Amino acid sequence: MPEGKRLLTNRAVAVIAHEKRVLLHRGAHEHVWSLPGGRIEPGETAAEALRREELGLDTAIGPLLWVIESFYRDGEAHCHELGLYFAVAPHEGWPPLHTAAPFAGVEANKDLVFQWFGPDEIAAITINPACLQGRLGTLPAAPEHLVNREL
Repeated sequence: MPEGKRLLTNRAVAVIAHEKRVLLHRGAHEHVWSLPGGRIEPGETAAEALRREELGLDTAIGPLLWVIESFYRDGEAHCHELGLYFAVAPHEGWPPLHTAAPFAGVEANKDLVFQWFGPDEIAAITINPACLQGRLGTLPAAPEHLVNREL
C-alpha cells in the first residue's frame, strides 16, 4: 500500500430481509446504496453499535452473515474497514414492511433514503461494498469472510 494516512475502522451492519427483499439506504443526494449500520465505538459491542446507529431499535441481533474487509480511499487516506454483517429481524413498526416506495430517515443530521430491494432490483443499482452485489438474494447459512478492494 502506498505511503500516506491510514485508517482502520470497525463497522456493524444490519441485513434486514423481509419476503425476499433487503432494506438498503443512501444519503438523500447520493447514488450509492448500502446496508444500514455504523462505526463501532471503543468499548461497545457490534450489537450495541447497531442499536445506537440508525436502527435505534431494541431488537434481537441475529447470526453473523459476513465479515467483510474493505480497502478503499477516503480523500488522501487509505482505509481498511472491518465490517461485521448481522441478520436483523424487522422490528414492530419499523421499517415499514409493505411499501415499495422509498422512505426517509435521518442519521447525525444527514438525510437518508431507505428502500426495499429484491434481487433483480439490486442487480441494477450501485451498492457498497460491491462484493455484496450478487450475494443479498440468498443469505449464507454460515458466516463468510469476504475481501472488497477498491484501491
